[in-house]
Amino acid sequence: LSSIPSLDEAAAPAAYEAIVENDWVEIGGVESLGEFGDTSNQITFASLGDTRMLKLKGVRDAGTLAVVVGRDPEDEGQLAMEAAEKDPGNYRFRVVLNEEPTDAYSPSTFYFAGEVMSRAVNVADVNSVTRRTYNVGINTPIYEDPADPTGS
Repeated sequence: LSSIPSLDEAAAPAAYEAIVENDWVEIGGVESLGEFGDTSNQITFASLGDTRMLKLKGVRDAGTLAVVVGRDPEDEGQLAMEAAEKDPGNYRFRVVLNEEPTDAYSPSTFYFAGEVMSRAVNVADVNSVTRRTYNVGINTPIYEDPADPTGS
């Protein structure tokens, strides 16, 4: 999570790569992230001249990322998410996968920007960890930096 506002699509890849490691705030206690990625809305059209329904691609939607965490009121990343939910602006996010087969690899990393839309608490029951779900409405394309066997 980085509190720098998002950039336009052309400038975004270089801007994400230019963010230094210490400018990102890691969200601690993440249990799951759910799924995210572009989906085109469907537009349909039925011509009077034939009996075939045409399906066309409409606007693209990168989805809403559900970040589920074990609630920790002292975690710096969770506190940043709390503040971002109260702010109407876009924030940059980075998702780093845990897929390094050896130390020589760098993991696949996804970059995007979006608004933190909610911060619901799930108390559940006596045998459960109290969780919080932050829903991030993704407002930009998602840029993937794939795993690299050279570690760069």
